[in-house]
Amino acid sequence: ATECAISATECAISATECAISVTESAVSAARRPLQHPADDAELHPPPSQGDGSRTAPALARGDLVPGFNVASSPTADHDSTAHPFPGSERSISDKVRQSTVSDGARGSSIPDWVRQSTMPEGALRSPYELRRGSQPGDKQCYLHLDPASFNVRGAAYMSDGRKAPSAGGASELLAVELFRAKEVVEDVGTRTGAPSHTLRHRTSSSLESILVINMILPASSGVFQLALYFGILAEGASGAPHALLDTLRRPQTDDAWRNRRIKLIPGIETGPWLVKKVVGRTPAILGKSLAQRFHTVPGIFQVSVDCNSSPAAGRIVSMVKSQCRHLAVDLGFLLEPQAPAEMPERVLGCVRVSHCSLSNASVPEYQRA
Repeated sequence: ATECAISATECAISATECAISVTESAVSAARRPLQHPADDAELHPPPSQGDGSRTAPALARGDLVPGFNVASSPTADHDSTAHPFPGSERSISDKVRQSTVSDGARGSSIPDWVRQSTMPEGALRSPYELRRGSQPGDKQCYLHLDPASFNVRGAAYMSDGRKAPSAGGASELLAVELFRAKEVVEDVGTRTGAPSHTLRHRTSSSLESILVINMILPASSGVFQLALYFGILAEGASGAPHALLDTLRRPQTDDAWRNRRIKLIPGIETGPWLVKKVVGRTPAILGKSLAQRFHTVPGIFQVSVDCNSSPAAGRIVSMVKSQCRHLAVDLGFLLEPQAPAEMPERVLGCVRVSHCSLSNASVPEYQRA
């Protein structure tokens, strides 16, 4: 009986210790604010400017993003044929600006590319580049992703609706820039000093051309720009997916076609549960709600995406910005096939942006050369 009493006492002590541990975790979580105080300024963008530019409605502390339908699962694997950012009723035709595609450029490939060893490492980087991380959890950096981590339309999707992990080999992510600017830098990928001019020195792979994805985010004063530089691999420059890319960058292709095709698959790998639920992993055709602009010079094609051109998208972006130092954000870009002959779908380029602070101390201000 004495031994049983001792055993019962030990069990009670163990249960009490577990209860204390759970209580401490709950108190710690309760004390942790959803929004970091340093990011207050970024959650409340300035009102409309005199030039007619718009800013997203401010997301107040504790708001649950009104008007946005939360995804059923952060790992949902289905296409969205509906509006990519529910709650927004404006179409791209209300907002898209004139394309700046050059008539003389036809997405031509770049000849005579050389190995990285022919150029000093210090000469390769712009002052706005994020470093490449080496492992999950690294901060203020980007990480490479396997395209197979995204499920895309299979070869027989039109008949069976099945998806499969994406094939690789379309591109190589070679640089990522993050900076703040007083006004949008439209020629980010073709300006003097852009990483696109040195990408050929950063890889031993033969590159057919360069694709730049320029994500424009609102800031308390001006904008943030996240520029992704993908080298299109020559060895993957064939088949139906590459034919779509050829059409995308062809000068005679109209912007309406481009706006119907460019797709984003987002995801939050690490971060608060609420942000994961809001962002989800539902594919979205960007041009259905966001203004996109296109620019090309020989060998370089740039897509600029204004992430604040939809009120609903602006609210989501504000939530992500407020927590970005705690987030690992996955972005996969595709061109959606819309006919059997264009299948299968393939990720054109992807990246993980890892735990990036948007404070002035962490993000450099752009200076025109």
